[in-house]
Amino acid sequence: PAPWAVLTWAPGEGPETLVATVTGYLPGAVDGWTWAKDMFIAAARTGDLTAVTATCDTLGAVVADLHAALAATVVRSTPADARRWRDNAFTTLSEARALAGPANAALLTEHADAVAATLESLADLVDVPILDAHGDLHVGQVLRTDDRLVITDFDGNPVLAPAERVLPVPAAVDLAGILQSLSHVAIVAARRGELDPVTLAPVDEAARAALRNAYLGRLAQTGHADLHIDTALPALRLQQVLREIVYAGRHLPRWMYVPDAALPALINETSS
Repeated sequence: PAPWAVLTWAPGEGPETLVATVTGYLPGAVDGWTWAKDMFIAAARTGDLTAVTATCDTLGAVVADLHAALAATVVRSTPADARRWRDNAFTTLSEARALAGPANAALLTEHADAVAATLESLADLVDVPILDAHGDLHVGQVLRTDDRLVITDFDGNPVLAPAERVLPVPAAVDLAGILQSLSHVAIVAARRGELDPVTLAPVDEAARAALRNAYLGRLAQTGHADLHIDTALPALRLQQVLREIVYAGRHLPRWMYVPDAALPALINETSS
């Protein structure tokens, strides 16, 4: 939506914090946790993946266009950036272990070495292109009005300190976030639609494949293929699931069923 205004607040000598964002009104807009969930349920019930792949193809192109538009902000990451990303990920892991339910806590212990190795790879992201990305991209930030998809809520990731939310990050942060959120949509759809999660698996896979392929294709078309860092996706997707555990444990316990299902699925996917 067209941005109209932002309201920020700085307490004394403290960091400036975003309080509110005002954007243009989109009549009939529906957020992604609703339209994507309904779309996944319909696909699982009928076996027709046409709408899912077409919509995710469009969404992948929209995300690529966003990054292409922000390419003017690109700089190169420093060793300090990479250390911060790595350290933040391990802090999140520690918090997730403390807040996870018994099954996920046991899973994180059982796969401790693999999880640590995956997150450690963030320290290798030195001298890579980083930009003023969205930073907290998931389907809930994507509004649908008619056949138009619009990305909103550029407030930064709420789990980060305000000063860190505005720092540049790899474009893969956004791609990992939106991809992993599609898997979360499948989990929500299974529960809300009273469906066997097995019926949502092909929907989830088709959605993620369509979005990823469309994103990479459009990014290449715009001349910005170098923004993508494929090797960062496993760590960033894992970090996102860990953040979901922390978020649910601290703020929304009824959401915990999502990372409860997402973590074992992701570990199984990356280890197979």
